[in-house]
Amino acid sequence: VGKEAQKKAGTGTSSGTPATMTSTQVAAAVSVSLRGEIEPLFKRCAPSGVDVSELVTLLTLKIGKDKGLTDVVFNSQSGVNASNRPQAPLHKDCAIRAARAASPFKSLPDEGYAQWASWPMKFKTR
Repeated sequence: VGKEAQKKAGTGTSSGTPATMTSTQVAAAVSVSLRGEIEPLFKRCAPSGVDVSELVTLLTLKIGKDKGLTDVVFNSQSGVNASNRPQAPLHKDCAIRAARAASPFKSLPDEGYAQWASWPMKFKTR
């Protein structure tokens, strides 16, 4: 089979990978990448206590083309109740610190910058 036919069939590239990733593949790769880099840092500083597992902090990570964090936007926090109210600000601060400490995000895919330049992320203590 000729090289042109191999290219059309999606095989025969020198690296063994397709030239471009689909939007769904980029989203999956970004999610796995950011979780892998940020979550361990979040777990180290996440507060503990009664009902802390109910807290959910939503952030948007603004990421530059160099894969470095340019900004962290706090969107919202849910699950706050009388029992975990003292831990809520600690949960938020921990999520922001973890995102900043993990930057630059070396494992982000090179493709799909438009997709991962502004990435929503949910933080929850398990």
